[in-house]
This record gives sequence, C-alpha cells and structure tokens, in this order.
Amino acid sequence: RERFGALPVFLILTSYQDFEMAKQAIAYQVTDYLVKLELDADTLRETIMRTLPLVDKEKKTAPPEHAISPVGLIQERFFIRLVNNLFENEAEYLMQKDELSLAFTGNSYTAGYFLIDTPAAAGMNNSQLLSLYQATLHMFIQLIAKYIACYVTPLDVRHFLIVFPLQTADTHDTDWHREILRALNGTCTMLKNYYNASIRAGIGHPVSNPFDLSGSFFAAKQVSSEATDETPFL
Repeated sequence: RERFGALPVFLILTSYQDFEMAKQAIAYQVTDYLVKLELDADTLRETIMRTLPLVDKEKKTAPPEHAISPVGLIQERFFIRLVNNLFENEAEYLMQKDELSLAFTGNSYTAGYFLIDTPAAAGMNNSQLLSLYQATLHMFIQLIAKYIACYVTPLDVRHFLIVFPLQTADTHDTDWHREILRALNGTCTMLKNYYNASIRAGIGHPVSNPFDLSGSFFAAKQVSSEATDETPFL
C-alpha cells in the first residue's frame, strides 16, 4: 500500500478463521476476507462484482501507470547527456550528479545500448505499440533490479540505455561481463514468457570514471547492430 497506493485491490482467500489475521487485513485495506470453508460460487462472484467498481473508481483518479516523476525526467536527461558527452565540463557533470543525489559507488562502469523486439507488434496500431513497449520496458526495469544494480534510461519507443556500476577496478577483467550476461539472461527469459518480447543489446567497455561513459556507450551502439536472436548480447 505504501509503495503502490490504492491499486491493486486485494481479496484474501484463506482456510484460517483467524480474527487477528482478519483485523490486520482490514488495517491494510484488503477489500474482503473470505474463508474457504464458508465459500461458494455465488459468494465469490458477488465479492468480485462488488470489488470491480472500486477498481474502476481508483483507476479514474490514479496517475498513468508508467508516469515518471519530474525528478525521474531530470535523471533521464542527465544520463542521456552523460553518455552523449554533452556536459560542458566535468564540474558541470559533478554538480548535476550531486543535485540528483546519484551515488556512483562502483569501482568502474559500463554502458549498454538496448533494443526491444516483439513479434506481437505486427498488426498493432501506434497506440497499441506504444503501450506494449512501455509495459515491456517497465517490466524489464522491475526484473533486472532483482539481479544487478543499474540505471535504465529510455531513449525512444524501442531503445534504452543502461549504465552498470561494476565492482571490479580492473577494466581488463572480464568477470563483470559474465555477471551482466547472467542478469540479462534471467531477466529476458521471464520477459519472453510474459510478453513474448526479445531484447538485443551491445555492451561497451568499462571505464573507471562515469564521466567517460560516452566512449563505452558509443562502442555499445556500434556492436549492438551485430546482435542476433541466437547471440542477443554482445
């Protein structure tokens, strides 16, 4: 509730007639508390039908599902400027980094250039495509955070960049690449199962200073064109 607000709504279905559990569920604004032993099809149907208007009401007042906060937009612009070497000097970069409270704690960093591809796009109109790609990216961001620390920034409808803080200080070490591949493979397997979407990407070389990430990003863009369905991450 603290993280997502009024949606989604929750119905609890349980085998336990526990008053304390029911009281706690009410405190967390659960819509209903159903005990299996007392449940029949009519009761379940009635509960769901009573809940649906609540969902519709909250949807009308809720912000867009993938809305980005003003700070989020500023952070996106920061990373786009960073990887395209658009800061006038390092002092300007450091000032904006501090204003956004970005604590770059890696020992080195690398950038990746990513493309979303999905067979489901065939036959969709522009609005449907936009929704599909937004939902795919939203899920990608949620999933990859479970595997590895990174900063994801949309570039256009189908492309996005990722900055990966690395633990290694040795830019010639290759263990970092295996760690990123493990994270991407785990993320994209679930993404494929859910949206039938594929991700292809190029990963750049590591740099010791984030201010130098433009070279890593340029290399990632160049190699990304060689990625295939068989070898999606290069």
